[in-house]
Amino acid sequence: MRRRIAVLGVGHVGLTTAACFADLGHDVLGIDVDETRVEELRSARVSFFEGGLPELVAAGLRNGRLRFASSLEAGLDAAGQGPPEILFVCTPTPLRDGRLDTTITRAAIEAARRHLSPQTVVVVKSTVPIGFTASISPTAVSNPEFLRAGSGPFDFMHPDRIVVGATDPGAGDIVAGLYEGLGPIVRTDPSSSELAKLAANSFLAVKASFINELATVAEAHHADVTDVARIIGMDARIGPSYLQVGPGWGGPCLPKDSAELAAVGMTIVGDARWLNDAQTDRIVAKVMDACDGMVSGAKIAVWGLAFKPGSDDVLESPAMRVVRSLRRAGAIVTAFDPFAKDAETDMVDTPLVACEGADVL
Repeated sequence: MRRRIAVLGVGHVGLTTAACFADLGHDVLGIDVDETRVEELRSARVSFFEGGLPELVAAGLRNGRLRFASSLEAGLDAAGQGPPEILFVCTPTPLRDGRLDTTITRAAIEAARRHLSPQTVVVVKSTVPIGFTASISPTAVSNPEFLRAGSGPFDFMHPDRIVVGATDPGAGDIVAGLYEGLGPIVRTDPSSSELAKLAANSFLAVKASFINELATVAEAHHADVTDVARIIGMDARIGPSYLQVGPGWGGPCLPKDSAELAAVGMTIVGDARWLNDAQTDRIVAKVMDACDGMVSGAKIAVWGLAFKPGSDDVLESPAMRVVRSLRRAGAIVTAFDPFAKDAETDMVDTPLVACEGADVL
């Protein structure tokens, strides 16, 4: 069934949601208070890297199934339409004092509520504290996103699971119907849905911190952590993902979700966060050792600034944590990244140029 959908917030998650639902045949209105972003999207310009997303946006604009506005009222008036049948909430919930801050999200929902009908189903995709969805409305639905940065459209269309947390069965049916045929749908209550989102990313954070700490043990005992990771990853109960040693984990999801779960009492998650911070110090210490303890004035080349390959996002990037620490110690840092751009660091266009005259890569 073709539905009228509105999406509050068209960042990585919201724009992916809007463009993919338009591609599935629904009429979608994307809303963002950033008028510059709205104007760019009306011209099919996507300001961040997300594989396949610009093409989906352009196709939706061409066939008329995707539109953008700076407010729900303006978007509905321009189209001469009534209220949306479904409102997806994809607004930011940044960390404040170690907890998810829902101020922006609550305000966006309240502003939109004046232009909704009693039958409009409000769907919360933003990552929120446990109990948030139920506090919005008895008929609100939790439908968390599990999109990987850089491959959002693919993940949307080929999900491992789709979680629909609803107290009202009718509202849950409407949301579940949007995803029919895309992947397995798990029906549960809103609080379980919200906790599942926090738990999934927090588990990955724990796993990544585990292998990074194991690398320190392996190094002390002259063992090859790469071989160890491959061996334990062959156990089907463990699996190979998130067993790659690195400078730590970061990005828009793992730090935020793990902070919220640690704040509500998950001790092991709090420990993983502490280990992640310590990993930065370990990497900086290795660089200092390579410079015979004198990093001040040393030329350091860095390949990769984004929090992971295939992304342009430097938010909470472990690479950036290392770079900042080295710069504070007096190092001269030159970086290459195929997607990310960052004003804090001198950037060059090729990896080899970054290495010219470098003491450490």
